[in-house]
Amino acid sequence: MTESNIINSPSYWLGIWRQRPDGVDYELQMEIAGADFNQCIDDIGRFRALTERHTFQLLQRHWHQIDSMRRLYEQIEQVGGAFRFVDQQTVAVTFMGKVVDWLATSRLYLVSEEERLCALGTHIWKQFRTATRTSFDRSAAYRFLYNLRDYAQHSGPPLGALTIASDGVDGRRLSLVLNKTELRSAHFRWSRHSKILLDDWPTQFDLFPLIEAAMLEFRAIEEENVRIRIAHLAEAIPRMRSQMKRIVCDDGNPCVLSLTGSESVMFEWQTFPMASELGRIEAAALQPDPIEALGRGPISPRAMAGPNHHGWARAAAVVTAYLEHGRGGLTDDVLNTGIHEDQDVQPTLNGLLEVGGVLALMLGTAFGSSAAAILGSLVGGEGP
Repeated sequence: MTESNIINSPSYWLGIWRQRPDGVDYELQMEIAGADFNQCIDDIGRFRALTERHTFQLLQRHWHQIDSMRRLYEQIEQVGGAFRFVDQQTVAVTFMGKVVDWLATSRLYLVSEEERLCALGTHIWKQFRTATRTSFDRSAAYRFLYNLRDYAQHSGPPLGALTIASDGVDGRRLSLVLNKTELRSAHFRWSRHSKILLDDWPTQFDLFPLIEAAMLEFRAIEEENVRIRIAHLAEAIPRMRSQMKRIVCDDGNPCVLSLTGSESVMFEWQTFPMASELGRIEAAALQPDPIEALGRGPISPRAMAGPNHHGWARAAAVVTAYLEHGRGGLTDDVLNTGIHEDQDVQPTLNGLLEVGGVLALMLGTAFGSSAAAILGSLVGGEGP
């Protein structure tokens, strides 16, 4: 590209970009009007709003952390620990910190999605509001936690205690117990809905089932949100196809570009979605349930299934061999034997990942840190 290619500043183009070993290469093919550029950016934004569900993913991640930590301490004997020797106060504080993260993200999700959808039109905003009101009316857990996040922001994290007991089958159940007397004694104005619930509930109640039930409601809200986004994107797909047909793209990525300046050119660009993806979404939008048509299935609030005892056993054997004999030799034999017997690498690999995650969580809690900080220090070459 030379300065002669740039007629005006700013100028707007259809073209392609290619990834090179030394950077990115752009090819300007057709200049377009500023209004067309803005429409392309809006249409591509609709695709990204559907496919990049970052805030909901963050909400799920916080729940997954709570859920996986809970199952870790329920199964602590399985990895050679004992719950009675755990510093329960430290663990309770760690749990409550993650609960506060989840509460804050739940508010972020609702507020940010409502703001974005409101900008798309009143009818779209009302669809989302109907979904949130349905969850509020349907779920006591959702109603209470909706108010508890305000409590946490104004009065600090609620005080909770850990208890563990038999689940009545063959396992154990960990509870993070809140005391409603302590909640009521804080200088906080509970909503009418929460007051009714606190009157009906026992003096002490478990917070974990409430968060799990609320996550089911957030899943229902997100599924409706995705349906809204699919319909909104479907309107833009013919326009994007029309622009993409004007681009000659043999070995690059079709995009729309904005160029500013002449001596020192500043680029802004957005990549068009793949034609195959647009086709799948357009077809799904015509079906009674577009989410099912896309093959996404239900948006699960859980991170993992139950404990993978077989995978844990494989991982424990490999790690034990490594601790006793080091790398190679017998350790490789144990690893390869497990893979050969399973005829699959996945059980051993999943077991190593899960056991590694469990141990990182335990070590982080014991050090008053986090699993991420512990792992980060190892990557950085420092011991924990």
